[in-house]
Amino acid sequence: MHSSSRSLLVALALIACLGGCSSTVRNAAAAPASSAVASSAVGSSAPASSAPAASPAPARPCRSAAPAAGSGDADGSLPGHPAADQVAALGNPLTLKGDDPGEQVTVTFLQVVDPACGVGGPSLLDRGMKYVGLRLRLVDSGRKPYSDSPSNCSWGRTDTGLQVGSFVYPTLAEGPAVAPRGNLVLKPGQSATGYVVMEIPQHAHMARIDFTMDSGFADETGEWTLG
Repeated sequence: MHSSSRSLLVALALIACLGGCSSTVRNAAAAPASSAVASSAVGSSAPASSAPAASPAPARPCRSAAPAAGSGDADGSLPGHPAADQVAALGNPLTLKGDDPGEQVTVTFLQVVDPACGVGGPSLLDRGMKYVGLRLRLVDSGRKPYSDSPSNCSWGRTDTGLQVGSFVYPTLAEGPAVAPRGNLVLKPGQSATGYVVMEIPQHAHMARIDFTMDSGFADETGEWTLG
């Protein structure tokens, strides 16, 4: 492809992101100090209050939605997901264990961006669908390295009862993926913050998010309610 053609495609993608419907950004409410992930829990002597606040993703216009024609109903026949072992509100951490001894991660879903702007990815959407960006922080709070695919670990359910997985990988204007290469590796004490992306009908909204380690096959499931 000639350089002039590539420049034109990039310009068109940016214009698409700057026009259209506004995104609704749901940030986590200020969590009490007792629910914060203390630095000492991951091998640091610094007090938890010294950690910088996570900067929220910008609320910007986005046109990352497929044409409204069509039913907008995704296939909800995904495998049944287990009931949650722990439940928290958006912004509160849950510490989950994997199948291997010493495998443990502290997960916090921080923010929901609806719709999220997929730069270069809107063509992947089914008709009547939109992207939702779920910003999360992962901290390896165990005794061994954490190696996993956060997208495979994340499941959601909409307010219409549709169960969805995180199986689309657009680049979001709101920020980078939590694991840009698909798999994330953290040493004990290390953390990563970024997005996983789900595709849901335009008329729906996320009601809850589930996270299960080991690509969804571990025995312990955490759930975040978004109501």
